[in-house]
Amino acid sequence: MKTHAIALLAPLLLLAPAFAAARDAPAAEPEKDRAAILAMQGEYLVDFAFDETVLLAPGYERAPAKRSGGDEVVIVVEDSPGKIVLQHLLVDAKSGHVTKHWRQDWTYEAPRR
Repeated sequence: MKTHAIALLAPLLLLAPAFAAARDAPAAEPEKDRAAILAMQGEYLVDFAFDETVLLAPGYERAPAKRSGGDEVVIVVEDSPGKIVLQHLLVDAKSGHVTKHWRQDWTYEAPRR
């Protein structure tokens, strides 16, 4: 894979300064927003950390921490004037198996979250 990310949410963390700037901007710049969202498509090497942090039942013992990783591809499945949808796919490099992992639905000036 071409691009490396520390964690699955790294693309969102990289946009944090843009979100802060957008919050303080005098007017919306939808084309810049669209470009930033669409720039997240591509190939990533991702790392996963599975850590149980909360004991939900008396006597329960935490499972050992697990570390994993894999290849992920982010594709655009919808690109309309008011909405962009990005689908994250995990790809097993050995078998070629593809798993739908998660997706991002971006709606311009959504009336609710």
